[in-house]
Amino acid sequence: MSTHARGRRLAAGAVIAALAAGGTVGLAALPASAAPTPAFDYFADTIAGLRAGSVFESVTFERFESLLSSDGTYAFLLGGPEDPTTAATATEIDRVAQQYGVDAIYTFDPLLDGDSVDIRTFVTGVAGEAPGALYTRLVDGYLNKDTTPEFGAGTDPYLFIYDGDRTVGGVDDRIVASLGGTEDATTAATDEYRQQVAAVFEAVAVNGAARLDTQSQYDFFSNAVNSRHRAAYSTNLTAYGETIFTPADAEGFVLQSITYPELVDLLESDGDHTILFGGTWCHNTRAVIRDVNHKAAESGVQTVYVFDLRLDGWSGANAHIRDTNSSIAHLYGDLVQKHLPNLKTQYVLDGSAGQRVEYHPGGDTAAATATARKLQVPYLFEYDGSDTAAPITKNWIQDNGQAGYREYMTEWWWISDLQGPAKRPNQTDEQYEAGRATNLAFADEALAKLDEFFGIVPQPQLTAPAAPAAPTATAAGTDVTVTWTAPTSDGGSPVTGYSVTLGTATADTAAGATTHTFRGVPAGTHTVTVTAANAIGRSPASAAASVTIGGSQPGGGESPGTGNAAVTVTGDLRPGGEITVRGTGVASGSDSVRVELHSTPTTLGSTAAAADGTFTLRARIPAAVPAGAHSVVVFVDGVEVARASVTLSASGAASTGLASTGGDAGLLVAGTVSAALLLGVGTALVIRRRRGALGS
Repeated sequence: MSTHARGRRLAAGAVIAALAAGGTVGLAALPASAAPTPAFDYFADTIAGLRAGSVFESVTFERFESLLSSDGTYAFLLGGPEDPTTAATATEIDRVAQQYGVDAIYTFDPLLDGDSVDIRTFVTGVAGEAPGALYTRLVDGYLNKDTTPEFGAGTDPYLFIYDGDRTVGGVDDRIVASLGGTEDATTAATDEYRQQVAAVFEAVAVNGAARLDTQSQYDFFSNAVNSRHRAAYSTNLTAYGETIFTPADAEGFVLQSITYPELVDLLESDGDHTILFGGTWCHNTRAVIRDVNHKAAESGVQTVYVFDLRLDGWSGANAHIRDTNSSIAHLYGDLVQKHLPNLKTQYVLDGSAGQRVEYHPGGDTAAATATARKLQVPYLFEYDGSDTAAPITKNWIQDNGQAGYREYMTEWWWISDLQGPAKRPNQTDEQYEAGRATNLAFADEALAKLDEFFGIVPQPQLTAPAAPAAPTATAAGTDVTVTWTAPTSDGGSPVTGYSVTLGTATADTAAGATTHTFRGVPAGTHTVTVTAANAIGRSPASAAASVTIGGSQPGGGESPGTGNAAVTVTGDLRPGGEITVRGTGVASGSDSVRVELHSTPTTLGSTAAAADGTFTLRARIPAAVPAGAHSVVVFVDGVEVARASVTLSASGAASTGLASTGGDAGLLVAGTVSAALLLGVGTALVIRRRRGALGS
């Protein structure tokens, strides 16, 4: 073994001294981590004796490179469960790291599949790149920018502290401390080895605590997604959108990037898992990844595991395992064959060659070629490995019945209702707008199906209320009483009040009010409207009604009456009784004749006038109406044209069947007769009202 630390003197710190003096006792008594134990823990699953919730956090090639290029000081472990040194030392490294308060050791496995795809020899297939190009990129670009290069000679250190900004005398010196060599279970379980590990953390310790930085999953995804989006559409960020993730997205972030061996272990583990196939390189994935995170968190999903089919996070050559042309396509084919037997895709196996993945099972080129369904990203699904026949329990995919399926591949600008691409020279305006409408509708469907996937019941969009119906305006002397009904829709937010406008005067009422009286209204014809308000805003104004104070209402063919409308009421004048209302002098053929019982306005019914201006309405007086004096009022197009005063007897009393005259000002009684005489001869009382005359 070998330990290197530069940039500070490795004094015999408290931890090293305790280790040297007390052996394993001090470390055995370390407190358990305060962090919650994850539901799925790749390292605890695959390394014997390692606790759940250890300091190790697996990173993909893309994230490893992201960390190396980031500001800060980070701890790294190179290796995976299949590596003998990693398997032998992980438990001891974890115990010492806890003593130093280390939150994360970012662990990168050079074997991208956890088995044989080694970045130190892997051929990317990218033109001009030699075997091992990915490894060379890491070594030359980051790891060997150091006064004492340690990588690339076949004896790479496996545990090291890295600071990309660190220099000595103006020369890069990024490896702060490191530990190399090989270990087995026997040598790792010694005080000497633990002291070597402690020396690495002591190189960045202050008062016994290692000063190390961390990169959250939000940090990684937001940086990668936003930077790639801006780079791709830098020519017009207004049309395409500048930022996808914002700092507000950091809270409750549930996306977690995983490696290929992690994915395999996940698919073989117990429980239900939510998995997203897609990469930050993919514009279609970037389009929805923010909403996937939001909706998953909203629904209570703890983690969405994100796997990139391009193992280097970028290239579309050999590293893209979902490609027949990839030398490692078996990683995809074997995965689908073993773990995703009920995969649903737009592409079909019997389609063109590009619609399937052809591979040699197990990577054995001597074996017969097999085929697998080819999914397109983003591909979101829910997985339960206990059902081996149909482990995919839910898909986010457009189901077109016999026509097949379609992955939701849309764009960020459609998701965000932005302008998007400009009209092409060969497009008409109509074609351009039709195309935009289609793309926007597909994006809306994608979001709606995300809600459905995560079991979210979409909340209706709150709006201002609908406009109330046209009010009724009734004049009595110089007072005008306006009556209205609540709007048919409150916009999803309760009505908080109404505004009633008569001419230039406006009165506000409480939410439960449906009537308001204006006093001292000047002579003339006035327009009346009502609006409703809620917490969102105010409705449009209702259709207008009109009312006239003094004189006569406007004449003309559009008037609701002839100027001499009259109404007769006969029948059983008591609560619950049946009556007949007949009218004359109404505008010929009017189809909006409404009859109400006042004082508290109660609609008795509506009808239409005949060609000669007459109408007949048979109605029942509501049983809840109290006995006593009332008025039967006729409206045409919301304007009062006539009324008759009636007295309702108690419900048990005998009825005369005749209307009572009352003493309404402005009402003309046909003939000079007393009420007693009329009752005696059974003559119907006819009450006429000149259009525009005002009653009480």
